[in-house]
Amino acid sequence: MGAFAKSSNGNYYLVHRGNMQGISKEKLKEIYKGEWVTVIDGGKKSEVMLIGQLDNSLPERIRDFVYEVEKIKPSFGYMIEKVLDVSAKEESFAGHPTI
Repeated sequence: MGAFAKSSNGNYYLVHRGNMQGISKEKLKEIYKGEWVTVIDGGKKSEVMLIGQLDNSLPERIRDFVYEVEKIKPSFGYMIEKVLDVSAKEESFAGHPTI
C-alpha cells in the first residue's frame, strides 16, 4: 500500500509499505532491489520501499517501481499500462502545494 512520507528537512516522498498479496514483507526485503527506508508510521518504526521524492522525476520513479515489482509479482502486470498511460499525459499539479 502506498503512502506519503515527510523527511526531517521538509521534503515529501511517495513510499510503499511492502504489503503485497502473496509475498511476505521479509521475503520482499530479500528480493526487492530498490531502496528501503525507516519511517515513523502510527508511532512505530517501519521499513518502507522508497519510490521517490515528490518532484518532476516522480512519474519515472513510479514507472521504475512498477517494473521492478512486476519482476517480483507477475500479477502486477496490469499496473504497467495504467502507469504508462498516466505518465504519457501532460497533467498539471495546479492547486497542489509546491516543494
